[in-house]
Amino acid sequence: MSDWKSMLDIAVSGNVPEDKLAPYINFLSLPMVSRWHDKSIYIDWQATAEAHQGSGVVFGGYISALADYAAGSAMLTILEE
Repeated sequence: MSDWKSMLDIAVSGNVPEDKLAPYINFLSLPMVSRWHDKSIYIDWQATAEAHQGSGVVFGGYISALADYAAGSAMLTILEE
């Protein structure tokens, strides 16, 4: 198993050392990867009041950040050493 995939296993376990977590993950309160397999990741997320901009609409910038984070995490499932 590659180091990249080991990193995903650690993320799923919830035991990511604070100094290894990208600062934007905490800053934006992005959820951890809940499970993964080759070419796929899964993230369980429930919109909170902080992500809403009013009228029940979720802030698009947050959705974009979440999509970017998910795409980057999925990339880790196919990288070689």
